[in-house]
Amino acid sequence: MKKPNLKTLTAALAVAVSVALPAAAQDTSGQILFTNVNVFDGVNEALIEIANVVVTGNKITAVSTEPLAVAGGTVIDGGGRTLMRSFKKTCSCWRQLFVQ
Repeated sequence: MKKPNLKTLTAALAVAVSVALPAAAQDTSGQILFTNVNVFDGVNEALIEIANVVVTGNKITAVSTEPLAVAGGTVIDGGGRTLMRSFKKTCSCWRQLFVQ
């Protein structure tokens, strides 16, 4: 029996992760708490620094610089990174330029 090499194992891991992560990202059943994030809300010029954000389903339900908690939810430490909402549905004009 041939022993798998590092290249084969790496490729198998990449395929497994690429299949599993999108499926996990689509799970909108529970709450997710992002802690220690800087929030760009798309409205204000300044970031909301060192904030906590709760996402329920696919909606942002709370943003606070005070501690937040979710019962039975997932907690993700943002490590001081910037979090912003999706701009997927905000403007379709760029898409219209390239689809024609």
